[in-house]
Amino acid sequence: MSPPGILPPRSLLIGITFKRGPKMSDQTNGADQSGVDKGLVAMFLRMSPEERLRVNDSTFRTILELRDSYRRQKYNERKPG
Repeated sequence: MSPPGILPPRSLLIGITFKRGPKMSDQTNGADQSGVDKGLVAMFLRMSPEERLRVNDSTFRTILELRDSYRRQKYNERKPG
């Protein structure tokens, strides 16, 4: 396991697979005037609680990875070379 604050390599992150079905554009008109993507909401509602947790965990880890990568890049740019 990685130390706190350090993410494991991308290859170790949990992968999510989705079952094939009709295209999302066939299921809904997408975002309505409120800005809510009803297709995305419907997709999450069809998932089991465990599947939603895995997707949210994977998304969270991706966000942290991107944030940490951006911070490292900014630090390396400021570091006198």
